[in-house]
Amino acid sequence: MWITNINKIKNFCLKLFFPINCLGCGQENYFICPNCLENIPILDELTCPICHKKTIDRKVYYKCYFNLDGVIIAVNYNQPLVKKAIRNFKYAPYSFPLAKNLAFLIIKRLRKSPVSISHFIKNNFVLMPIPITRRKLAQRGYNQSLLLAKELSNEFNWPIMEILTKIKDTKSQTNLNKEERENNVKNTFVINENFTKTEIKDKNIILIDDVFTTGATLFEAARILRQSGAKEVWAIVLAHD
Repeated sequence: MWITNINKIKNFCLKLFFPINCLGCGQENYFICPNCLENIPILDELTCPICHKKTIDRKVYYKCYFNLDGVIIAVNYNQPLVKKAIRNFKYAPYSFPLAKNLAFLIIKRLRKSPVSISHFIKNNFVLMPIPITRRKLAQRGYNQSLLLAKELSNEFNWPIMEILTKIKDTKSQTNLNKEERENNVKNTFVINENFTKTEIKDKNIILIDDVFTTGATLFEAARILRQSGAKEVWAIVLAHD
């Protein structure tokens, strides 16, 4: 009984100090209400996110970067509601439940790609959320990419393997150019000590991240995985900036 009462008090305090209202229309008790969520346009064009040329099977052109086999992106980051939701998801207190709403957009996008889903299932792909440092994890309380990966794992029954560890904090990528972004993330990832190269060799991996801008973070993660023997490395990303 006392645990129930404590939970009621906790929920009351959270609603009092951190009221939940739809980020789109303001409706109470929703981070994003069903109507606003349904009205977010999903991307479906087959284009390389780097050079923007039409692609086949969502492959990234070799000349763009060879460590990443393909990219699937759910929505455009510059949609006002998407941008607001992602910023809240990453920086606002107690916004981690947004993971379910945002993962819904990825799932909706993937449902438009039955060939890709079939490929991932047939070839035993695993999900690898882009890691954050221990310091950032302590500050935020959660890794947003891991929360998205868990939702995708629940939906498609794809296992999660946290193969990479981020060993140093990086500057915010927001105001950096392409070259600065690449230098900023260089050598920031290592293989998690719980995994051996034998476990990674010939593994097919899907990187999970929230925003794709220049792709520097994903490319660096893919590079480390390739060096460790990974066979295919794809990326599924919530939004493209």
